[in-house]
Amino acid sequence: MIIRAFTCLLAFVAVSAAMALANEPEYDVPFVPTPQEVVEEMLNLASVTADDYVIDLGSGDGRIVITAAQKHGARALGVEINPTLVNQSKRAAREAGLSDRAAFVEADLFEVDIREATVITMYLLSSVNLKLRPRLLAELAPGTRIVSHAFDMGDWKPHERINAGHDGRYTLYYWVIPARVEGDWEVASPGDPAPIELMLSQNYQEIHGFARINYIRTPLRNGRVDGDQITFVVPLPGQTAPGHFEGRVQNGEIHGTVTIEGAQQPPMVWHARRK
Repeated sequence: MIIRAFTCLLAFVAVSAAMALANEPEYDVPFVPTPQEVVEEMLNLASVTADDYVIDLGSGDGRIVITAAQKHGARALGVEINPTLVNQSKRAAREAGLSDRAAFVEADLFEVDIREATVITMYLLSSVNLKLRPRLLAELAPGTRIVSHAFDMGDWKPHERINAGHDGRYTLYYWVIPARVEGDWEVASPGDPAPIELMLSQNYQEIHGFARINYIRTPLRNGRVDGDQITFVVPLPGQTAPGHFEGRVQNGEIHGTVTIEGAQQPPMVWHARRK
């Protein structure tokens, strides 16, 4: 990993030096193209389909956007601050007959509207990723997929990390935007008169906290949020085995089912509302 990161750094330094010699303006992230085979692995890692809207932050020569449109049928937008690269990308999309699905804008990636994206791709720097991270978490809808080439996002653990390229010397990171569930919830479950409250804390996709059942606090186990899907395990009153809760988070409510571990009875419906 250290060797791969050092290789990326050397590439950035080389490009920066070349731009300086050519009297080109310097940018926060110099353009270093992602190999085409890695581009395709990035899009495959995000499971891009024709239903997706891909936004590539720092789109360079446009190869990720064009590949997303050409090979996956997705709508895609490239955001690039270098006007020369924007014009080059637009020309490439036009020549490929993809102008209706592959668009490019000259813009600051910290200011462009990203809210409609279902997939974000990027090849930036660790410092830029960390600066961008609050925007991604605040503005993107739960379930939005993110793939970064070479650089992670600090303490936000990726859902997946793979070695890419035919020789495996490139690193890709994959995340899914989690729903926000931190706070107190009131749970209702048909057939269970005991009042249940959830008190949740959240660290990205990991959740911790307690269930208060009949005013007794019980720690949650295995709590997790994947997009808008929440899962956790908690003991239930009158049951000898814990309940496995799963549900969908939407509009301040959770709707799902709970299964008693080892029981033959079918799953029970449950729902919760924010207090």
